[in-house]
Amino acid sequence: MNKRNRLTAAVLLIITAVFGEQALDFVKNVDIIIFQPDTPVVVVVPVDEPSLEYKTLVQDIVAVDISKEDATIIQAFFLELASVVKNDPGFLKTTGQFRDFNVMSGAMNFAGSDLKDKYPALGEDIDQALIDAVGKENVPLDDKKRENLVSALRAVAWGAVQ
Repeated sequence: MNKRNRLTAAVLLIITAVFGEQALDFVKNVDIIIFQPDTPVVVVVPVDEPSLEYKTLVQDIVAVDISKEDATIIQAFFLELASVVKNDPGFLKTTGQFRDFNVMSGAMNFAGSDLKDKYPALGEDIDQALIDAVGKENVPLDDKKRENLVSALRAVAWGAVQ
């Protein structure tokens, strides 16, 4: 055995002796992803389960049979949209401005995708969930409405992957 292999073996033995089961548990939980160029990579981001109120709000979305790949795209969009609304420095002042922003950003995000034709009622189900959360009329996006909207957007993201 050459010097480098002995050193590597010694380091591994020391790490095992010091960290024991913690190191073993860490190694067991490591996912090895082998990149295959023609295979889409699907990353599911864990989203906290919404309250019963918001689960009810997105039940029609959950009922749609969305493929895993499409669900992750939808989830990522609505999680990012929730983050933008939550951390908005004052750009979105009304629910009407949010609706315009939602339509424009959704059109840009999903341009060229076949999601609209693939799930014909999904857009309406999402729109209805958001209307149920903050109302249809154009009103100021105060702290309470903003909080409801962020929760609804996160619930839509959760519902898409269920």
